[in-house]
Amino acid sequence: VRGTKKVYVYPANKPFISQPALEKLILGQLRETDMPYESWYDDYAEVHNLEAGKMLHWPLNGPHRVVNEDMLNVSFTTEHWTDALRRHYAVNYANGILRARTGMSNLSQQVTGLSYYSKLALAGVVKFSPLNPQKKKVYKVDFRVDPAAPEGVRDIEAYDFSK
Repeated sequence: VRGTKKVYVYPANKPFISQPALEKLILGQLRETDMPYESWYDDYAEVHNLEAGKMLHWPLNGPHRVVNEDMLNVSFTTEHWTDALRRHYAVNYANGILRARTGMSNLSQQVTGLSYYSKLALAGVVKFSPLNPQKKKVYKVDFRVDPAAPEGVRDIEAYDFSK
């Protein structure tokens, strides 16, 4: 909408993202900003320069990094879901629960058959019940938009709010 930024899109595999990290992201146990990053990752990135009016999309679960240029940037993100994406989401959600609660590894990524339907049921039971870890999600706010500030924001005393 306003400003310019550089977007680095990395391959959607190790070491850029791991299956357990993806599952934690989906479960809300990890934030995107907590993902590991090494400067050499950029050697493997697709780099895109975006200006106002431009858009970009990348493969499902593709890790990315955004560097805003030296100005106030205003942009927005959208998500678009298909039945296939919903199936992958449910499997990753259930696998995250199974990995965290039972220590299981080498979990199937199948999105058809009995395994899939079992995971769909588990994901549904947890997501739409008090067991959902995201229902307890707390956000920390430690800045305020301020167009008069050198970078368009200023630090404030941190406070929490729940989703």
